[in-house]
Amino acid sequence: MTGKSVSSGPFVTYSFITPTFNRKAKVIESMNSALAWASRRIDSEIIVIDDHSSDGTATRIKEGFGAELSSGLVRYFELPRNLGVTGAKNFGVGKALGEWVIFLDSDDLIISRGLDELDEYLRADKTNGVLFLRCLDNKSREPLGVEHENTTILDKKNFERRSQFGECLPVVRRSIALRYPYDVDLRGSESVAYSRMICGGVKVSVLPIVARLYEQESGDRLSASQNNFKAAENRMKAHFRILNELKFSMGSAGIIRTIARIVWWALCFGVYKIYSNKFFPSAR
Repeated sequence: MTGKSVSSGPFVTYSFITPTFNRKAKVIESMNSALAWASRRIDSEIIVIDDHSSDGTATRIKEGFGAELSSGLVRYFELPRNLGVTGAKNFGVGKALGEWVIFLDSDDLIISRGLDELDEYLRADKTNGVLFLRCLDNKSREPLGVEHENTTILDKKNFERRSQFGECLPVVRRSIALRYPYDVDLRGSESVAYSRMICGGVKVSVLPIVARLYEQESGDRLSASQNNFKAAENRMKAHFRILNELKFSMGSAGIIRTIARIVWWALCFGVYKIYSNKFFPSAR
């Protein structure tokens, strides 16, 4: 594994963490969008976690970002085996130097104006442990996810009802991300960790700030059609774990909705399993 330490340099406020797997063209675009903002500052770093790619990602990054790698503005790590997105994110948190970690997908594009607004917000309000920022669809430029016109504080009662984290950009204090790592076995479903943070008393806010262009159509996302079997199983497990974390604090309506989601994904899991066994007998 490679990666230049900048521990002897200035204090780092923001660490952008981007896991990538066989997406060399997309991750280059994402890195450039983050660098457009980070290169204007002395307190930011870009961390790329290569989740055991085989498409020449390492060569492209080392050739294209030589100066940034030498200065420590970009830090690149190659994993010896594939850990999945949550495992790669946890690894990145362990390597990060920033007070805050900003988790990016390898096809995300940063909106610099939004990060400027985030920086101003964090200077004024130091009570948050986790922040979620709004995203726009990369093609339509329409807002994604639950509408949040004002800042919303997530708690045990409204977490299940008000959160759709797949369409928000997560910004997490590194100390909290270290204390509440993502569930590696789910290879996604980061909301389980966020439910634990809330139960642990961490302040979690959704801001109306727009800071990311989000690619909804992606061939290698866990939710893509060829991975429906794994997605259904993981989501079933994730909702069960959230229910176990929040329990009765969700209220009767929240419990019923969560159980309904568990049943739904269990049914999907069964259907996809039958379909996979019939048409793809060699698939796991």
